[in-house]
Amino acid sequence: MTNAYAQALATLQQQPDHELKQIGDQWETPPEIAWGLFYTFAPKIGPIVLDIFADDCNALVANYYTAADNALQQDLAGDLRQLSGAAFGNPPYSIPKVDSENNPITGMENILDWCRAQRDQGAKIMLLVKVATSEGWWPEDADFIQFIAGRIGFKAPSWYKPRDPKKDKPASSGFASAVIIWDKDWKLERRPVERLSRDQLFTTGRMLLDMINARAEQIADVRLSAPAETETSVCATKQPETASEQAKNVLNHTEIASDQSNYASEPALPVLNDTWPIEVTELVESALDQCPCEPNDAFYAELCALANALRLSGKSNEEAIQAVVATLKEVAADHLQGDAA
Repeated sequence: MTNAYAQALATLQQQPDHELKQIGDQWETPPEIAWGLFYTFAPKIGPIVLDIFADDCNALVANYYTAADNALQQDLAGDLRQLSGAAFGNPPYSIPKVDSENNPITGMENILDWCRAQRDQGAKIMLLVKVATSEGWWPEDADFIQFIAGRIGFKAPSWYKPRDPKKDKPASSGFASAVIIWDKDWKLERRPVERLSRDQLFTTGRMLLDMINARAEQIADVRLSAPAETETSVCATKQPETASEQAKNVLNHTEIASDQSNYASEPALPVLNDTWPIEVTELVESALDQCPCEPNDAFYAELCALANALRLSGKSNEEAIQAVVATLKEVAADHLQGDAA
């Protein structure tokens, strides 16, 4: 039976528009950050094969629990044994909620207690959590904790449609985050002083996603060029795989680096990146304050890419802002000349 929390979420997703506050606990992990973490920790806990808190719109891997599934009622350790890997989760931070049978659905204390129980049964779990060391739920007993340098700006869900384009425009300022790992077999350093680099995680994750997209495009091209044996609806639903088939088909992230040379000659597909670090988007927004306009998503991403490249090359914030302003003015001038023609 679907629980009230899942029903309310489904209803919210189907609304024609939303207020910003309605996103609530549904802010999503930027895929680049997630895959950067997968790559970093796969050699330590195994490939990430299950997303604990997800839905059909934002699942990061092939196997996941939805709100209707209620992760806290699932046998995660058993599922991970079948899938031969570890789990990842960006937990919802809403107040504790229960289903009709009083089973917990949300609440950080409930979630962490469940993680502890699953860990004792052999599950390896990585959580991306906000740094809240003063909160009662903060897991000092976790097997591993490492902080991330740089605030992470989380994404608005794909179903979110701003009611007011300005007032309800999503703009996550991000917050300090940390990686928590539950693994009873953990033998490595438990509290490293060195922080993970948010920018390095982002760059690594972006590289992996570019490679995956390029490979997917190759496969799609091959399939499109092959003669069809039977006519099949483009909306045909793939039959569910068995657990063993899913396990065989799950991407083992530890092998990606060694395979990278195989794709050296393949052109990477352009990927629209809407999850730039907050420091980058602040530069672009400052430029837009000086040269007001409303760039579309693709052009905004290009402006972010420009600002980020200048920032990484050692340019000052003001130099990066002025370069973006110059680009905006150049585009505006080209547009005016086109209208005059």
